[in-house]
Amino acid sequence: MANLKDIGYGVGKYLEASDASDIPDIGTNRKNLDLLNFKVATNNAYSLYNFKDGMLDAYQTSGGVDASASTNETYNSSGKYYSGAVIGTPNYFGDSSDGALSTSGNVTHTVQNASGFDGDMVIKQYTNLTINSGHTMTVDDNCRGMLLYVNGDFVLNGTISMDGKGAHADPTAAGASDNAAVNAAGLQLPMYTDSGSDTLASATFAGTGTAVVAAVANQPAISGNGTIFSVARVGGAGGAVKTDTGGYAAGNVGTDGVSSGTTALALTGGGGSGAAHFAHSGAGGAGTCFSGGSAGGGSQGPFPGPYPTGNDGSSIGGAGGAGTATGSAHGPQGAGGGAGQPGGSQAGGSGATSGSTGNGGVIWIIVKGNVSGSGTITSDGTNGGQGANVNGPNGGGSGAGGCIILCAGTDSSSFTNGMAGGSGGTAHSYPHQVGGAGGAGGLVRNSTLTTVGPEDPANLTLISNAQTAQAAPTTGRLMIYEEASTGSVTLNTDLKGYVSRDNGTTYTQVTLADDTTYETGKRLVSGSVDISGQPSGTNIKYKIETLNQSATKVCRLHGASLLWA
Repeated sequence: MANLKDIGYGVGKYLEASDASDIPDIGTNRKNLDLLNFKVATNNAYSLYNFKDGMLDAYQTSGGVDASASTNETYNSSGKYYSGAVIGTPNYFGDSSDGALSTSGNVTHTVQNASGFDGDMVIKQYTNLTINSGHTMTVDDNCRGMLLYVNGDFVLNGTISMDGKGAHADPTAAGASDNAAVNAAGLQLPMYTDSGSDTLASATFAGTGTAVVAAVANQPAISGNGTIFSVARVGGAGGAVKTDTGGYAAGNVGTDGVSSGTTALALTGGGGSGAAHFAHSGAGGAGTCFSGGSAGGGSQGPFPGPYPTGNDGSSIGGAGGAGTATGSAHGPQGAGGGAGQPGGSQAGGSGATSGSTGNGGVIWIIVKGNVSGSGTITSDGTNGGQGANVNGPNGGGSGAGGCIILCAGTDSSSFTNGMAGGSGGTAHSYPHQVGGAGGAGGLVRNSTLTTVGPEDPANLTLISNAQTAQAAPTTGRLMIYEEASTGSVTLNTDLKGYVSRDNGTTYTQVTLADDTTYETGKRLVSGSVDISGQPSGTNIKYKIETLNQSATKVCRLHGASLLWA
């Protein structure tokens, strides 16, 4: 190929560095033409770009590759590349053991290992889940939460309720059927997300029960490619002690659970403190990862003192504080108990009542598909007891639970958040004697999950579909558009190319050389090879191999071009 006439002005030939004596800077021109062809193919989304005695496949589709002859090839349709990497285990969205459910009435799940306001977290795993209008899904006893995996779509037009169903359980002590304490970092769920950068080797749901622990163990590890969603062992703080030395003092409200963020979520509300009348009320208890906080009891003292101290609500979802009444400034009176599990008892005069029984529970919902509907998610606390007669102080209300909804699809729902703390008793003739309400529960929603994980390194063999030459060629030129997405790639060691003219029966290796970088981290490599020694044929193919792939070496292929003459 000594001059333009010999090479037919580019028709049926390709230019080489040896032509530089007749065409100045032929090497640079060839690289520019190679890149121009690639850009034309990618910008126009050509599935295969054919020209006389040549082709270019920018991998806009997988149609140019012989999948039956290739091995370990994975096509990324969004990034438009092949890699010798097997896409990692998808996010674990449940084993679908409970099938598809579209409710025809109320659904009540049975709590396992239930005893004394405590039981294992309930787990249900659906292919698709629809809770229809007018129907409620709940549990039959107090427990450490409800975990719903949905492998498809989740539609809620009815209600999911954990009202008053939180557990009386100390997260720092061994418990549930797995006989374990909750990890110091709380309940942790690692999930692949679009832009997450967290690292966690495994889910930590110790203390929720054997069924849940076994299920979340299937969550793959994340390593700089996901997000840890976690609920802290301690939720919102309880309402502080309220002191009254000269009249009436309403209770303090419990702290609300958080409704944003991902890590160490104090999801549940704290219990309210009781009201006080010439006394120090009982304080509310903090929420936990299993329950809203219990409430403090109301406290009634004599005038002018001494001022008694009321009973605090539990900070592990246990009993509400009992009311105290040691005297009366304005006739017979009594104090209401704080809500809890069970509710605290009343004290003193006729008409005082115990606190209600129950704290809000916790709900986890993990959805692979879409989330929609206009139903209600509720995990309310319960109300404090009423003070007696006109001036008796009320008990506080217990804290609400909380809910986390994670999905990999689109969340178009407009759910009503029903997670309210219990009230501090009923309306009172003296508003200053109303107990503190429990804190509201948090509702956290996140739609950044991704259904595919990271690349697990594997060696690839990628073989093109055959292209037909007009005559048996004697030389071939292979160009590869390559990216080392992880680590570095050594040509002719980690990346090899071959050309065949007999439909892939015989291949001859190309010696690849680095041509140019066309984007950051991406380069064009190429080489020519004599194929005249192969059996004669006109069915032209290329073969590309990636080798020595590992966690520190992952090669991606964005396109290939083959010319022959």
